[in-house]
Amino acid sequence: MKIGDKVRFLDSVGGGKITGFEGRDIVLVEDEDGFDVPVLRHNCVVVDSDQELRMKGNSPTPKKANGNTTPDTEPELEPADKPITFRPTSQERKGGDKLNIFLCFAPTNTSPGAVLHNTSYDAYIINDSNYFISYTFLSGENSIWMLRHIDTVEPNTKVFIQNIEATELNDFQNICFQIIAYKEDRTFALKQPFSMEIRLDLIRFHKPHLFEQNEFFDTPVLTIPLVENDQNVASPRKLMADHLQSLTTKGQALNATQPTSSSSHKTPILRTSRQGDEVVDLHASELLDTTQGMTPNDILEYQLDVFRTKMEEYSKIKGKRIVFIHGKGEGVLRDKINRILKQKYPRCNWQDASFREYGFGATLVIIH
Repeated sequence: MKIGDKVRFLDSVGGGKITGFEGRDIVLVEDEDGFDVPVLRHNCVVVDSDQELRMKGNSPTPKKANGNTTPDTEPELEPADKPITFRPTSQERKGGDKLNIFLCFAPTNTSPGAVLHNTSYDAYIINDSNYFISYTFLSGENSIWMLRHIDTVEPNTKVFIQNIEATELNDFQNICFQIIAYKEDRTFALKQPFSMEIRLDLIRFHKPHLFEQNEFFDTPVLTIPLVENDQNVASPRKLMADHLQSLTTKGQALNATQPTSSSSHKTPILRTSRQGDEVVDLHASELLDTTQGMTPNDILEYQLDVFRTKMEEYSKIKGKRIVFIHGKGEGVLRDKINRILKQKYPRCNWQDASFREYGFGATLVIIH
């Protein structure tokens, strides 16, 4: 035995490094607390000699000429300092084997009277199921996409994605989620992988009544369903559905209270003209409760979203006639509508709608 040898005790649990000797039979062993413990020589056994430690790169720290130490290796961690690698088995809940996944936007400013467009938003993904989900979150358009976040969400929990300033929302108007579901510690039924492109309706961020609490948040959040009961429900049409429903209700109310023959009254959002044409009013004042905090481009994109949605709704009804009231203005909305019709609906016919009924600012589309 030599000073520096590592030994363990034969008659008790423990061991340490030899720091010295007292006579022939006593060995001084430094324990894990740094104390020198006298132990009988025959109760110690060498497990690593000083020479073997040097060969392994674990030799005592050498000293420079000036007496300073230069550690060759990282010090061994004490048990209490070692990272915890244990993870408990995930708990399952009854009825949780159907995938339900949501995207939530939580305003960081929740004080009463806070203006939503002056706050930033914390984006979360919620996994309301017994499955682990691995996902990628991207933003972009067409064939140009950027990875924003990648993570795994444990069962029945939520994960923070990132904070988004109100001025950055336009960068996230087109997003994509790719999702794979699995279980780690037991057998499970396979779930199809999901890849969904979503066009966010930015107007929803300006409507406080659309922010509601749920079981994952104590404060109002904007919730967008991605997967419900194993079905992909995140589509532009789905995201627009609740707003179009409110437009329909508003249009019916206007139609019931205002005579259609009077040109002095505001045209209802959705109604049927005397000729049987479906009428859609795209004026921002008719579509939105308020445009405060919105840029002209935000308003234009929303008007075009309503136009696209109505065209998809009636695209298979041959002979259907739709009047889109866009106003005269500078002609930007009218030009955009004409461009979309040429690119996506070349078989449809369109022309200026009746001047007597709508003035200069309306386009009649006939589905073929």
